[in-house]
Amino acid sequence: MRAGIVLAAILTVTMIAVTVILALPGGDRAKDFTVYDEHSYMKHFSDYSGKPVIINIWASWCPPCRNELPHFEKLYKECGSRVQFMMIDKESKQKLNDVKKFIKDGKYTFPVFYDWDNSAYEAYGTGAIPVTIAINADGEIVYNQAGMLDESSLRKIIDSIK
Repeated sequence: MRAGIVLAAILTVTMIAVTVILALPGGDRAKDFTVYDEHSYMKHFSDYSGKPVIINIWASWCPPCRNELPHFEKLYKECGSRVQFMMIDKESKQKLNDVKKFIKDGKYTFPVFYDWDNSAYEAYGTGAIPVTIAINADGEIVYNQAGMLDESSLRKIIDSIK
């Protein structure tokens, strides 16, 4: 019985830890990484130097990811001219057509990139998806969170880097 209680406590703490906000100290520099666009052309995070950037690492099979994507779409339409969005799919290159269909069916217009080499996930992954990272125009990490965001929280994060 005691072992069951301890196990339940450990699982609860672990679940909370996965969704907790990981506030990084101000001044931590953003790491460069390489992703691919829908035509398999390489894009580097450093291509957006000098601009505020929202990075979201997700997968179409992930329910929390799917639930937050409409919030990203809405705020991309509102803020995309002032903030660079990098919506980074974590699925393999073999799933490219499936992901493209998912994006089309969802009527998403935000820019989608593909992390086929795990470069972005290795730079910012926390062991869980979705992961959202906010980087200001000076290249400083302002925010890093594993777990699903609601629209209000995402809006506050974007406002902090505009």
